Parts: sequence; C-alpha cells; structure tokens
Amino acid sequence: MGDRLEKMDEGWTEQDSTTFLRDAECFVPERELLVESVCRLIPIGIESDLVVELCCGDGALSEAILDNLERVRVLALDASDVMLEACRQRTERYKHRITIGRFDLGSPDWRKFAQSPRAIVSTFAIHHLPDNAKRRLFRDMAGQLAPGGVLAIADLIQPSNEASTRLAAWQWDEAVKERSIQLRGDLSGFASFRAERWNHHALEDPDPIDQPARLLDQLRWLSEAGLESVDVHWSKGGMSLFSGVRPPA
Repeated sequence: MGDRLEKMDEGWTEQDSTTFLRDAECFVPERELLVESVCRLIPIGIESDLVVELCCGDGALSEAILDNLERVRVLALDASDVMLEACRQRTERYKHRITIGRFDLGSPDWRKFAQSPRAIVSTFAIHHLPDNAKRRLFRDMAGQLAPGGVLAIADLIQPSNEASTRLAAWQWDEAVKERSIQLRGDLSGFASFRAERWNHHALEDPDPIDQPARLLDQLRWLSEAGLESVDVHWSKGGMSLFSGVRPPA
C-alpha cells in the first residue's frame, strides 16, 4: 500500500494515511452500508455510554456513531497524526462527546479503560497484526467490554484457497471501479487503487504489513475470548464485518 515512508506502527506510513484520506471513498466497497452496519451493531439498553474505535482513520465511523447515538461518548484512537487531525476536524461539532488520542495497536499499554465500553469497533486495521497478536487483542478487548457489549470488526481477511483469492481480487477491483465511476464520474479512483497496489488479493508479492487471517480462524478466536453470538454480517472482495458479544452478567 504505497511507498514505505515515515514508518509508524506495523509499517503503515503517513503517505499511506494521505492516500487513504484521498481515496477511501473509492477503495472501500459499500462504505456507507458498512459504516451504518457497524452503528447498528452497537447495543442499546446498556448502562455504559462509551464506544471505543481502534484506528479511527478519517473519523467517518466515529462521526456516524455520534450522529446515530445521542447519548454515546467515543474514544477514537489512531497511530497517525494525519488520521488524528482528519478525525478531529470531521468530528469538531461533537468535540464535547469525543476524545481523540494516539496509540499503538499492537501494544498492551492502552488496553484498560476507565469505563467498560458498550462497544469496541475497528475497521480495516487489525489485519496489520500477526495472528498471535490478533488473538491477544481479541481476548483483551473481550475482557474490557461491559456485559452485553459488542466487539465489531470490519477487516481484510485471507481467503481459504487460490480460487477464493482470485475471486476476492476480482470483486474488489470491480467494486472500486463502480464506486469511482459513481462518485467521480471516471476511473481515477481505480487508477489510484492500482497504482498504490492496494488490492492485497491481486498481488503476487503482497506488502508484508498486511497479514490478514482467515475469517473462520477469527470467529473461533472471538469465541475463545469468551464472546458469544459470534456472527458475520457483511462480506465483499475479501473483506468481512464480524462481531461477538460479551455475555450478560
């Protein structure tokens, strides 16, 4: 995903952040539907008013959560100064309900919250961790949730075989073409997508910062972390939205 400049956590760079901010509208299939789906997974009727977003990016999801849930507070975390500033600007009107901060996704240092969250959400970030670190993250986040709280993750996944990988690559390309034409009236978004080598599934030599895991493995890890009602809610182009719920007390 772009040239490796100004390395940050797990090899992501500020240049990658800039590219994502410019082209995310095209790069993420069905982005609006996906954001709305994550919002709908956040439970109501739980005493906690805290939602934590891991790797908040441009703030699109945090903004939607604040739009949709009037009594919720958001803790939005990221490693990129570019992303944090974009999130700060996007959510300015909600500045009294959002806390924006820097963190290292792979570090254990931040993984205890003053209040048990109603939900912990993340989109297109956890695949940067190796599998053992994903499992630890799932376990740590499950332990922090309020009873009845949800851990919801949308992420790049690893297809189970070569045929599935080829299909995922084709679907992602087609989705980006469609969004580029729909949103910009041309294929400029797709041209950037190809130039930046963003389609992990289409690459013979994928960037090592991308370490997606199989979906079935991640569902099992959620269950092993003590979550129940583990389910898949959306899939497209080798990406999926899945979640688990901490059992009620």
